[in-house]
Amino acid sequence: MKNLMLLLSLVLAMPLTAKENVEQVDKDTLIEVYEFCVNEQFEVETDLKVLLDCINEAVDFLGFQRFSTMNEVERRMEIEVSP
Repeated sequence: MKNLMLLLSLVLAMPLTAKENVEQVDKDTLIEVYEFCVNEQFEVETDLKVLLDCINEAVDFLGFQRFSTMNEVERRMEIEVSP
């Protein structure tokens, strides 16, 4: 719930940007979105496709560029995500 409130506060604080000028999400925001999405999955094993979809929905809503793969997310956060 705490992460959800943080995500919502980030959404409200972000200015709306035009879709043609989409920028990459900053590392700290991406980590918060990632943690929120991981916590939303109730399964024991994380489904990387569902996780990527969740991350993309959140960053798209925030006005940032979407990711094609979890490898892109990992590189941006500078961590390794295990399946």
